[in-house]
Amino acid sequence: MRKLYYFILSIVLISCKAGYQKIDDQWCFVAHNEGGKNVQKMTVDEASFEILENTNYAKDEQNVFWKGLVIQKANAASFEVISKTGYSKDDHAVYLDNAIIVLANPATFKELTWPYSKDDKHIFNGNLPMEVDRIDEFEVTKSGTDCLYATKKFFINSNQDYAWLDTLDVKGISVYTDAEGQTTTSKYKGYRKIDE
Repeated sequence: MRKLYYFILSIVLISCKAGYQKIDDQWCFVAHNEGGKNVQKMTVDEASFEILENTNYAKDEQNVFWKGLVIQKANAASFEVISKTGYSKDDHAVYLDNAIIVLANPATFKELTWPYSKDDKHIFNGNLPMEVDRIDEFEVTKSGTDCLYATKKFFINSNQDYAWLDTLDVKGISVYTDAEGQTTTSKYKGYRKIDE
């Protein structure tokens, strides 16, 4: 009976393996959630395809993948994962998971306490630059977990002061509305400055 138990357990564990796998001779990213097994099929260059050390990522000669999705416009030659929380960069952009961080400078980018990050000109909440006057003073006072994802169009409709996003090739915006930060003169909730 014990042998049967371990046999069934090993079958279950093997079949639940997530990550990049070859299924029917095609590379896929396999994930598991409440709905069961989710298989994201991929088109890759077999000769140059490699799974990176952070196994959420892979790349080939032309593309970079995050959980099986192509990171649009990412440069595979200069791409590198820079944190365990989803930040990566190449020679021209910074990414959060598979989304570009709007206006981020890869040369000066650094992660703060989740979900905030910064470069030499901006503080970011998720992949959105915030309006913060004293970026060198900014400190995170509360981490965030409440993610709001919106298409660019929907986000602009709800936030007219971000209408300038329409001039950029950005697909969606991810922000964390319950996170908080401050400078010596201002407080921030999510991506907005709040009145005291």
